[in-house]
Amino acid sequence: CFFIGYVKINVMKQMEIKNKLTKKLKEKNVIDYFNLLMILSLIIFSVFLIFNFSYQLKGIFFFDTHDFLMDFFNSIRDVSHGSGVYTEKGVIYPPLANLIFLIFSKFSNTEYLATDFDDRYTWFNYTQNIILVIVFLLISFAIYYFAILKHNQGKTLQNVLFLVFTAINVPLLHTLERGNLILLTVAFIAFFFYNYKSENKILRELSLVSLAIAFGLKIYPAIFGWLLVCDKRYKEIVRVVCYAVLALLIPSFFFGGPICIWWMVRNIFTFSFSRISISIEILNIIGESKFLQIAYEIYSKFSIIILFLTVLVFLFYSFQVKQNWKSVLYVCLIFISLPPVSAIYNWLIFIVPISMLIKEEKLNKSNVGYFIGMVLPFVFIPKFISRGEFNVVQTSNSLIMKVCIIALSVMFIYEAIIFAVKFFKEKSITNKKIDL
Repeated sequence: CFFIGYVKINVMKQMEIKNKLTKKLKEKNVIDYFNLLMILSLIIFSVFLIFNFSYQLKGIFFFDTHDFLMDFFNSIRDVSHGSGVYTEKGVIYPPLANLIFLIFSKFSNTEYLATDFDDRYTWFNYTQNIILVIVFLLISFAIYYFAILKHNQGKTLQNVLFLVFTAINVPLLHTLERGNLILLTVAFIAFFFYNYKSENKILRELSLVSLAIAFGLKIYPAIFGWLLVCDKRYKEIVRVVCYAVLALLIPSFFFGGPICIWWMVRNIFTFSFSRISISIEILNIIGESKFLQIAYEIYSKFSIIILFLTVLVFLFYSFQVKQNWKSVLYVCLIFISLPPVSAIYNWLIFIVPISMLIKEEKLNKSNVGYFIGMVLPFVFIPKFISRGEFNVVQTSNSLIMKVCIIALSVMFIYEAIIFAVKFFKEKSITNKKIDL
């Protein structure tokens, strides 16, 4: 009787939880669906981990185990050459990014800094290097989390879970595994997004400084300044350009002066051409499979066409978008579509339009597609395709990300076309009335 009673109580509790969850989901709160997708993906991924731990971890991390944390350790080794970081090592990071790595390199072991590229993975033989990278990651994570936390404060369970999943997701874990500066960059970009329309003058000005710092760290965040152009805030554009120039010039004196900016630009062009050779190499790798080769060729050409159309549409339609979350989403989409930026850790920036959508709207027919496209690269997806079968796929989420970029771009272009058709229809009707 005791056992039957215990079972009945548990069944009743489960039914109560199920009813509460169903009620919550019917309210169509974006945050509930985001949290549910993340929880379900973690549960499914955990099951796969039990059966094949190391193989599944390769589904979310960089597959070369010797390259662990190398975005950080390669950088501190490179900057130890001073101006040679550009002339000898061919680094494409801006001076501000290299200055940060230079500061950290001062605490590293001089013996390790002198090692050649083949011995780069020996960093773990030096205790101070282990402490150094932990400090770097903790500082980066703290600044990132502060920027996100400040905008998403709340004591409800939904808010707490959302903040947990801003820290536990594939792009962020991938970033930490690489030791990449993108975490700091996203923090400054997020601060800009959240505050560039603030009524507080100090926060507005700090948001411009944040965008300039993000530009000084990675260059390509300059594209986010387009939001100021859309709002016709020309005085702020002039100020952010001044801040950006300072963020570029001042750190340059640690690496030979402003001439190093020219060296950086030259290295960027060299790097861009090297990406073409990588594409050729990928074709050689999958050359044995005609299906994969054709699929890759189609994807390459289609993605270029989509990128061109998306940029073209964005230049005109971005001035018409009224929802703040959608404006931010579109500029993030242009950003992630650029070939040198299309890496899974850069998807972390989409946490901002997701959090804005959570605050501004309920889930409905007009935004559910955008929501799914933004969220999928964050969830934990088991690895089904082995490296041997398809060598060009580093992680499952990288493949999903490419699909989501195209899907979001198509939705964006479709929406812009619908807007244009309605606009010209209304204009035609208005002109007819005037003629009458």
